[in-house]
Amino acid sequence: MYKFQQEVLKYRRQPVSVGYSYAGYIERQARRYPIMMYTLVQCVPCQRAKHLLAVSYADVPAYFLEFVGHEDWQRQLSVDLIRLTGQETFPYIFICGQNIGGESLNKCTSTHQLV
Repeated sequence: MYKFQQEVLKYRRQPVSVGYSYAGYIERQARRYPIMMYTLVQCVPCQRAKHLLAVSYADVPAYFLEFVGHEDWQRQLSVDLIRLTGQETFPYIFICGQNIGGESLNKCTSTHQLV
C-alpha cells in the first residue's frame, strides 16, 4: 500500500476536516465528464488504468485529477472519495457519474462496455 493511501486510511478512521467537504465537487465532476479518474502520481494500478483507457477508449474524453503532494485539501478529498465510494484504494474511476472502481476497469474493457 502506498504511503499516501496509508495516511488516507488513518484520516478515514479519524477524518480531519479542513472546513470544506469535497463530496459535492466529486459528484459534479463525476457527472460532468464521461470518464473522471482520481489517481496518485506513482501508483502502478493508476498508470495501468490510464493506459487501458487511452488504448481502448481513445475516442472518449477522460479527465484526471492526480494527487501529487500531501496538502490538507488532497487528504480531505481522499477522505470524501472513500466516504462516497466505499473504496479504499486508488484509482477512483467514474464513468458517466457512476463509480466503477479501479479493479472493475479490466472487466469492463474485456466486455467492451464501460457501463
